[in-house]
Amino acid sequence: MRKRVIAVMLVAALGILGPALTAQAEIYDFRFYAFTQRDPAPAPDRVCLQVNLEDSRFRPPEAINSLTVTAPDGTVFDLTKHCWLDLGKIFWLSPTADQFNSKTQPAGAYTAKAVDKSGRTFTSAVNLAIKFLEPPVITFPTNGGVIDISAAPPVFKWTAVTGAQHYRILLKDLSWGEPVYWKPAGINEHRSYKTSYRVPLGDLMPGKQYSLRIEARDTDKGLNKRSHSTWVNFSTAPLP
Repeated sequence: MRKRVIAVMLVAALGILGPALTAQAEIYDFRFYAFTQRDPAPAPDRVCLQVNLEDSRFRPPEAINSLTVTAPDGTVFDLTKHCWLDLGKIFWLSPTADQFNSKTQPAGAYTAKAVDKSGRTFTSAVNLAIKFLEPPVITFPTNGGVIDISAAPPVFKWTAVTGAQHYRILLKDLSWGEPVYWKPAGINEHRSYKTSYRVPLGDLMPGKQYSLRIEARDTDKGLNKRSHSTWVNFSTAPLP
């Protein structure tokens, strides 16, 4: 009798949860950003299109029927299938000039449009000016150099970029293949409002290999015009 009661309760519970489990995923947060990016030559200039999308299933690609961005010259970019970055939870595309109908990156209104599984439509537009920041050049450390961290914390240095409001420091530990400074704005981001950055004690370890990149940004906002230096690889001296 007890087993029968439990079975009935399970069936009832499944009946209640069933519709919730099979309901279509719906979008509840939709944000669109467009900005320019310049990397050192010969890399081409890019217009970066980014959609931050949250849904009721926590798996945005499964929540949408379509996601497109229309450029001012009429070019339509489909972000639905191939532009999902799971690490950052974003849809991302960075077309170069030859990917636009006009064969140039047009200024004006870029409009993102998403349709979720329930048929609801979301739109957002960004009025983009096509301006580029020049890439910074790292002056210390030098590529292939070895730095001694035993006497004092090192100071990373780079050239000033006209129009840059601040600089973001990107650092990878090549020995372990893991980022040291990498997290997005507001979460352990490492930035400088000068053209130098004193590395806190303990962030670099002796006898390791690292790669450094400096990113220039034109405002304090999370998404804005930006440029990147080349990657500079260096080592720290081992302990005596």
